[in-house]
Amino acid sequence: MSPERGTGKYERLLARCKEVPPITAAVAHPCDDASLFAVVEAAHAGILRPILVGPAERIRRVAKDLGIALDEFEIENTAHSQASAARATGRASPSSSSRRCRCTASPCKSGHKCC
Repeated sequence: MSPERGTGKYERLLARCKEVPPITAAVAHPCDDASLFAVVEAAHAGILRPILVGPAERIRRVAKDLGIALDEFEIENTAHSQASAARATGRASPSSSSRRCRCTASPCKSGHKCC
């Protein structure tokens, strides 16, 4: 590895990650260029199977601006960043998602439209 490129630790880490199956992860609110690009890059590298959680139209708009196709990715539509975080957390912990409001992550009250 040349000094201009660093120590090679990142490349070694990516190589080790490719030795194991990709993990499925809910990614909350990937609504900016850097976030969405990183998620798609990790998926194409074979280390991540992302579930994109956020405002679907906003995610698609960012992808279009970056020239990225999202056909292969699941998108869970949410209204805003707090709802995205709550829903993504619920995806990571199914037992808690059934008892928590998807909008507020607090104990659900019956009648919420999101639950």
